[in-house]
Amino acid sequence: MADLSQNELYSRVRSFHYAFAGWWHVLRTQHNAWIHAVVSVAVFALSLWLQISRQEWAIIILTVMAVWMAEFMNTALEALVDLASPEYHPLAKVAKDVAAAPYWLARLALCWLVCSSLAPLWALISPTIGRCFVAVPRSIPSASVVLYRYSDGSTISLPGPPAYSRQR
Repeated sequence: MADLSQNELYSRVRSFHYAFAGWWHVLRTQHNAWIHAVVSVAVFALSLWLQISRQEWAIIILTVMAVWMAEFMNTALEALVDLASPEYHPLAKVAKDVAAAPYWLARLALCWLVCSSLAPLWALISPTIGRCFVAVPRSIPSASVVLYRYSDGSTISLPGPPAYSRQR
């Protein structure tokens, strides 16, 4: 029975090795992954600097991870299509194009998130630009942005931006 658990432990360690090998392959071969790595580090650094809330951290982490997962799935599907169809085929092109769409949608979501959730940074740079990325009036700091309204009237919302100043 001890041998079985040792084999199981070895199998788990190997699965982590394969996962990191896949991650390393994506970082080595996909130029968009390089860009996303730089953007991820920048977003996390800005978030630390702005001392965002736990809810904002959760949203940022989930969105960044969604982009990474979409990139990994896109790369895996492109490799499978290349293996199955080494020559050009219109359906192979469709498969690759469709696989790329979720990645770009996730990137757009990340861009929107950076522009809206990091509104304090925009407000520090320029109040005019800051207002463009915040969906609530600056005169009502306690307002919130409603993301979804349920049929019973309850909502999922993000808190409105507090009044920020250049002094901390």
